[in-house]
Amino acid sequence: MIKRVQRVRHIKSAADLFLGRVGEITVNTTDNAARVHDGATVGGIEQARKDMVNVPAATGAVDGKMTATQASDLSTVKSDFATHDGSIDGHPVADASDDGFMSSADKVILDAHIGSGGAAHADVVAGGADGFMTGADKTKLNGIETAAKNDQTGSEILALLLPVDGASSGLDADKLRNETPTSGATADTIVRRNSAARSQFASPNAAADVAIKSYVDAVIPTGTVMLFFQNDAPVGWTRVTTHNNKAFRVVSASGGGSAGGDGFTTVFGTGKVTGNVTLSAAQSGSAAHSHGVGSYAAASNGAHTHLQGNAQNDLGGSSFSRNRLDAAVQGNDAPTFTASDGAHTHTVTGTSAAAAAVAATASHNHTRGSMNLQYINIVMGSKN
Repeated sequence: MIKRVQRVRHIKSAADLFLGRVGEITVNTTDNAARVHDGATVGGIEQARKDMVNVPAATGAVDGKMTATQASDLSTVKSDFATHDGSIDGHPVADASDDGFMSSADKVILDAHIGSGGAAHADVVAGGADGFMTGADKTKLNGIETAAKNDQTGSEILALLLPVDGASSGLDADKLRNETPTSGATADTIVRRNSAARSQFASPNAAADVAIKSYVDAVIPTGTVMLFFQNDAPVGWTRVTTHNNKAFRVVSASGGGSAGGDGFTTVFGTGKVTGNVTLSAAQSGSAAHSHGVGSYAAASNGAHTHLQGNAQNDLGGSSFSRNRLDAAVQGNDAPTFTASDGAHTHTVTGTSAAAAAVAATASHNHTRGSMNLQYINIVMGSKN
């Protein structure tokens, strides 16, 4: 009875991952090729098939099977060498345009080339005579990167630096001309900010020097109080809340003091009315009194005249008028006047009336005009 044996088998992808025991044989069912295992190589070692299907073609870098084209080329070379007798007879000599074998004349020239520098070739001199490259120069040349050039612009150099610049790159962020930046007030160093984003400097001396905090604080000493036309005291100042709703008074003596009792808006504003005020006798004058007209009679010896003569009758007795007087004068009947000092009196009469009494204790109000002045609100700040 015939026994049939089947080996462990896998498709290629699985066979490539299988680690067999030493001497174990498995089958790659994808390529129908046997694999021998050594217990260490994953996938085993695949054996070449007779038809070489699973063997790659040889290249200049990888061993493999020879292709038909390669075999044809090899046969051609073999044939050429078979007809060669060991000399250059029958073969073309190389020239400037075609490859070929070296002639004896060219060999003489090549041998003579060594003589220009003696037994060895002279080294090239930078900026001087031509020559061969030294070993040191060759080492330098090997250290130059591909496509390197000596005419890079600043923009090209910066483009190469920026991708590698960083906190520890050693470039401008950390060092400049081998100088390490510092945030302290150190002479002849590059300035940088510390962890609190601050930098330190020495006290200013020249007009263009940077002012430091102590210098600025000395210009406006701590505790200085100033006025600010804004909502609150600025940074570095503390609002003073001791005084509120007060006016300002300019003095020529020492300032800084305060006085008074009523607030600004209490004194100033619209419709301000005083309270009831009782006037005293000294403030309003004397008490109630009256004035009477009275009477006056006195003798008077004032000089005066009386009309006498015929004209009296012509003038109609005691009656007198200018027209009748003129007629009497024209009739040559001029009157005469006689002086008389007869005593007489004039009586002045009137009604006595008492003046109304003024009450000294009357209470009343006085309304002032509006004192609604315009103003602005300011705050006082004390320098920290």
